[in-house]
Amino acid sequence: MDCRTFLVCLEDYLSERLEDSERLVFREHFSTCSSCRSAAIAADPSFLLVPVHPEQVDERAVRACTEAVSLLINQDRLRRRLVGPRRWWLAAAAALLVTLSGGLLWRMAPAVFPVGANGAALQAEAAAETAEPPQVEVEMLDDNLRIYQYTDAGDENTAVYFVVSEGLEL
Repeated sequence: MDCRTFLVCLEDYLSERLEDSERLVFREHFSTCSSCRSAAIAADPSFLLVPVHPEQVDERAVRACTEAVSLLINQDRLRRRLVGPRRWWLAAAAALLVTLSGGLLWRMAPAVFPVGANGAALQAEAAAETAEPPQVEVEMLDDNLRIYQYTDAGDENTAVYFVVSEGLEL
C-alpha cells in the first residue's frame, strides 16, 4: 500500500468499512511508514495505542486459555444445575414459623400442660403473669410530665419507665 492509498483508506479504517485483508495491509503500512503513522495519529489520537510492531500471538496459549475458560463456564453451569435454585425466602419463612410456634408453645405450655405436683403452682404463676404489673405514677406539674414505673415484685432490680408529656401530639 502506498501513502496516498493509506490516507484515502484512513476514514474507512476508522469506521470499520475495510475488509479483513485490506485492514491487514493498512496495519502493515501503519507499522512501517512514520509519515502515515503521524497523519493517522493527527486524525485520531487513539492510534497512539496501536503498537508499531505487533507481537506474534502464540496460538497454543490462546487455545489453552479458551479451553480453560470454557471448562470453567461448563463447571459453573453444572454446579448451578445440581444445586438448583436457591430459595432463601423459603428458609426465612420456615425459621419464622418455627420461632413463632415454639414461642407460642412455650407461652401456653404451663397453662395447658401442668406437670405433676407443681401443676397448681405453675397455673398460679401463669395467672400472676397475666395480672397487671405494679405501677408507680409520678406527676411533675411544672413540666407537664407524667412518669410511669412498672416493676416486678419478684425482681426489684428491673424496672421500666415511661415518660409521657401531655404537650406532645401523637
